[in-house]
Amino acid sequence: MKQEWTHCYRMRPYFRNVGLAGTVCSLAMTILFFVALWIQPANHPVNAPFLIAISLLFTALGIYLLLLHHRYRLFVSDSAIHQTGVVRSKTADLRVIGELKWRFYPLGGSVRLSGMCGVLSIDALSIDALSIELGNFNQQDRQQLISFLRGAIAESKQVGWQQFSEQFADTPKKRTLSIRAQLIFAAIFAAHVVAFGLIWWLGGGSQFLLFSAGNALVTVYLLRSYCRKRAEIGNNTE
Repeated sequence: MKQEWTHCYRMRPYFRNVGLAGTVCSLAMTILFFVALWIQPANHPVNAPFLIAISLLFTALGIYLLLLHHRYRLFVSDSAIHQTGVVRSKTADLRVIGELKWRFYPLGGSVRLSGMCGVLSIDALSIDALSIELGNFNQQDRQQLISFLRGAIAESKQVGWQQFSEQFADTPKKRTLSIRAQLIFAAIFAAHVVAFGLIWWLGGGSQFLLFSAGNALVTVYLLRSYCRKRAEIGNNTE
C-alpha cells in the first residue's frame, strides 16, 4: 500500500549557500596551489601537496552539502515519517514509537525516535531509531514539525520536552540575541577580509586574496540575514 504524505520538509537555503561558497572558494584555492606547485616545484616540496589535500577535502565537504540540500526530504503523515538523505532513506512507523527524545544538539536541537522492541521501520529495511536535526529547517517549518511531533506522539513517550522548550522557545528576546550574534560574526569576518587583503597587498601571495574574497562572501551573507531578521522582528512588533 502506497503511503500518502501530508507534508514535505526541505533543508533551509543556508546549507546550499555554504556548500556553494565553500566549493567555489576551496576549488579556487586548489587550482592556485597546483599553479604554485607547477611554477616553483622546488620551493614547495611539502607545503603545496599538503595544502592541496586540505583544499580538496573542503571542496568535497562543500559538494556534500550541495548534494545534501538537493537530496534531503522529510515526509510526514499521520502514521509515518520518511527521511531521504544522500545515500540512505529511512521510514519510521509512528504507531510503534517507544520513545521520542528531545535533544539540545546539534545546533537548533534534534529529536530521536526509538521503536518498541527495537523495531521502528515499516519498510523492508528495518531500523531501530530515526534522528531528525531540527536546525536543518527554516523557523516556520521547524515550529510546524515540532508541533506535529508533539501532537502525533503520546506525551507519556516524550522525554526532555520541558527542558527543550525552555532552551529553544521562540521569544522576542532570543530572536534579538540571535541577530546580534550574527552581527558580531559579520564583524569578525569583515575583520578577516581587511587582514587577509592587507597581507596580500604587502606581498603575502594570491591565496590571501582568495581568503579575503571568501570571508567577504560570508560577511555579505551574514549582513543580509541580519537585515532580513531585523525586518521580520519589526514587522511582528507593528
